[in-house]
Amino acid sequence: MEDKLRAVRGMEDILPERARLFEVVRAACQKWAYYLAERKAMDDKEKEEESERRQMVLRPEYTTGVVRAYFTGGMKSWSQPVKLWYFGPNFRYEKPQAGRWRQFWQAGVEVLNDANPVTDALVIFLGSLILDELNLAKKTIININSIGCPACRPKIIKKIRDFLRPYRRNICQDCQNRLAVNPLRILDCKDAACQKIIAGMPTIVDQLCPTCVADFRQVLECLDDLGLEYRLDSRLVRGLDYYTKTVFEINEIDDDNRQSTLLGGGRYDGLGKAIAGEELPAVGWSAGVERLGEKMGDLKPDKNSNKLNRKLFIIMFGNEKVRQQTLKIIKKLSRLGIGWDGAFSKDSLKSQLRAADKSGLKNCLIIGQREAFDKSVIWRNLQTGSQESLSEKQLEKKLGKFKS
Repeated sequence: MEDKLRAVRGMEDILPERARLFEVVRAACQKWAYYLAERKAMDDKEKEEESERRQMVLRPEYTTGVVRAYFTGGMKSWSQPVKLWYFGPNFRYEKPQAGRWRQFWQAGVEVLNDANPVTDALVIFLGSLILDELNLAKKTIININSIGCPACRPKIIKKIRDFLRPYRRNICQDCQNRLAVNPLRILDCKDAACQKIIAGMPTIVDQLCPTCVADFRQVLECLDDLGLEYRLDSRLVRGLDYYTKTVFEINEIDDDNRQSTLLGGGRYDGLGKAIAGEELPAVGWSAGVERLGEKMGDLKPDKNSNKLNRKLFIIMFGNEKVRQQTLKIIKKLSRLGIGWDGAFSKDSLKSQLRAADKSGLKNCLIIGQREAFDKSVIWRNLQTGSQESLSEKQLEKKLGKFKS
């Protein structure tokens, strides 16, 4: 009987111990005002959906389908930006091996219609908080790079091709093909001979346009403000072609060759244009559930699991000092287990207040230039319109009562 009772090859059951991962991701995302998005498990193989012989494939990944759903599911009319999370199975047809299944589960987040570099850092921070809940954060490091935008990408590609031309016969066959189609992917090659050649290649960040340089600098400054350790990795490009600007992975500290990424993602500002013909700046990440399950320690108990997760709306407008003060407060809220929402892609106070009113929350924190200067914050009741200015000590005291 036991010989006949076998699991399907290349597919693994998610049993209760690993199913607890779902609760960790759900709790963290709800505290940060992300909404669950569960997509259909099949996609059209081709864009021509009206073809008489329509071909379907099992879902290979979430992001493209989430972007498509943004345009077809009415999300354009929602309060922007749209913040989503997911947890479900994807599929690939290849020989199963350790850690690589034909059916593999992914957890992830996407922030749609938000071009603010601060959001890149906050998305990474959320991923780091989830790894912390899994007792993994102290064993990991954030690897980060920028791969540029359409304005500077031609220059980057030319540099890569010019450098590799003398070595064309020395790189592997896959990299020879990539050299013509997408040279950036060569940087992700794991072949030892290719890696040796790539080591002498000019770095991407030196070829970035001024806008990409400024955006990347702001992302790194935000990571510093949040107290996150990271490592600049000039060879990091990620494995999917739709990425632009910021790309990142969170790996175990001793994984120097990035062979077992726990969580990875980046910005994909051009994907909306490719799918629907409309601009849609966006950023997100995904994590392999099977790999996290193998690595995680005993889960921390969530003392706030029975409380309302989303608590405060945060409004930020002003200069670098304002950003630093705001990120400091967000870090404090995360430490206290208090949820938050925000619309940092909106520049004006008025537009952010409108977003706050639509959020359905009762209270918001406002940080402007005056508040950043004297290290205070405005606590505003969104229902009555009353507000008060609080010092750091007063805010700490009020948050202590607020979470209880």
